[in-house]
Order: sequence, then C-alpha cells, then structure tokens
Amino acid sequence: MAAINTPIMNVIQLFGISETKDINDWFSLVDEALHELEVELDIQIVNDVQLFVYYNLSGIPALVINEEVVFQKEVPTLEALTLALKERLDEFDVVY
Repeated sequence: MAAINTPIMNVIQLFGISETKDINDWFSLVDEALHELEVELDIQIVNDVQLFVYYNLSGIPALVINEEVVFQKEVPTLEALTLALKERLDEFDVVY
C-alpha cells in the first residue's frame, strides 16, 4: 500500500512489437522482478507510434514507469531491472 497523499506507482509500459518472443520475454522478466519485490503492478505492452514519439524513444525495447523512460534499446538483467523498480517504488513510498 502507498502512503496517504502520495502518488501511486501503478503502471509499467513495455514498448516493443506485440506478439513477438522478445516482448513476451521482456514481459516475463518484468513480471519476475515484480514477483521478487512482492509487488503487483499493471504491465502494458505498447506499440502505438504516437506514444513512441511522446516519450521521445530512440529505440526499442523500452520500459516506462509512470511517465519516466527507465530503459531503452536494451533489456536489462533481472538484477538491474529489480533495482530500478525498487528505486521507483521507494520514490513513491510503496510498501512491499
């Protein structure tokens, strides 16, 4: 649960090409990192070109957490992804 009167981190967007092995592997990696942190968040796969432009992405795959581009042009290791997620959870005072 988030602390009262603080923003709630509630969405993770994966940018890539839908229905490919790469995006499915990326989804599984994010899901595994969230599982390790014992947190449930919505994971969305995004392939809308307008959103690519909105976030000024220079390549895929990319990961956006609550409007912040965290990774792009790379799939991080599980450890790096878990650390990045934990840092953002701490920013939003999410208890896990």
